[in-house]
Amino acid sequence: MYKLLIADDEEIIRHALQKLVNWQALGFEVSGVFEDGQDLIDYLETKEADVILSDIRMFQTSGLEVARYVYEKKLDTMVCLFSGYEDFNYAREAIKYGVCGYILKPFKPQELIQKFKDIRKDLDQRAPPAFIYLSGEDWHDVKVHIEKTAYFIMTHDFAALDAALKHLFSELSAERENIIHFALFMLFERVLDLARDEGLALEQEQSLTGMLQELHNANQDQLADLTKEVVHRVIDLIDNLRFQHNTLLVDRLTAFIKAHISETISLDTLAQVFNFNPSYLSRRFKTETGCTLSEYINRIRLEQAMLLLRTTDQTMRQIATAVGYHNEKYFCRCFKNYTGCTTQEYKRKA
Repeated sequence: MYKLLIADDEEIIRHALQKLVNWQALGFEVSGVFEDGQDLIDYLETKEADVILSDIRMFQTSGLEVARYVYEKKLDTMVCLFSGYEDFNYAREAIKYGVCGYILKPFKPQELIQKFKDIRKDLDQRAPPAFIYLSGEDWHDVKVHIEKTAYFIMTHDFAALDAALKHLFSELSAERENIIHFALFMLFERVLDLARDEGLALEQEQSLTGMLQELHNANQDQLADLTKEVVHRVIDLIDNLRFQHNTLLVDRLTAFIKAHISETISLDTLAQVFNFNPSYLSRRFKTETGCTLSEYINRIRLEQAMLLLRTTDQTMRQIATAVGYHNEKYFCRCFKNYTGCTTQEYKRKA
């Protein structure tokens, strides 16, 4: 998790900023909350943070002064400011101190979420401080190896995983003492990303937090064996979540499609409703049913149209609309391709 600091001189806003967003789901941990910029600066004298979210105007020390402190001290910390409309020019001035953005008050939760998704992407692309001494080529190799190891965890390729973990420890343990901890942190963050792509809320599992804390507290001698143990526990956790998410998933999808057959239904719509990655949802449905989501939706539309033709006196336009086709000619063409006869022929036979 990336460390986030929040600062505002109004208690109600400080409280709201903590509760407004599911920070853990975005990959952030609120490590400190301050009522003034000076308190935040004092914190930074001895501790590190990845991101600061601060009001520009505060009673004693402003968010702009915090940004200037971060800039002048060359801290590896991103600063995001928020302000009222009257502070617009003030916010623009902060850009010269490397502020990553500002949000105008009053803002909606979605604006804050989107901003921090962007910040998260920027942070993921940076090399952590522990890797700064590595050459660009070495840093690239570390990232590639972490990506492969995360993939082996998600695919349960145990032979490749064991080899990858041995390589990770043999290559990095001889370097600075804390670099292996950073590498493991990056590894599990990547596993979280891959889990999110499957719709697995792995980061919300409290047991995972405890596992990672064990690794953080372990000394160098214990770390290799403990890492293997934690990795296999994470694999078990992923299996359980996959089972929970996939049980009756197709049934839920088909029920939703049938209930909303008169509406526009797309893969993206279904992915959003069921909180799954679109590609994963498409693959999963095809694997379990043998047909694509698009094929299934069209089949249900046309079977419902056949039922309406048999049992009602609705016009073709009305039937087309009722089953989700907004163009009558296109509906009739699809119907003929599916049944081998026109709508009128089918109605006469019925």
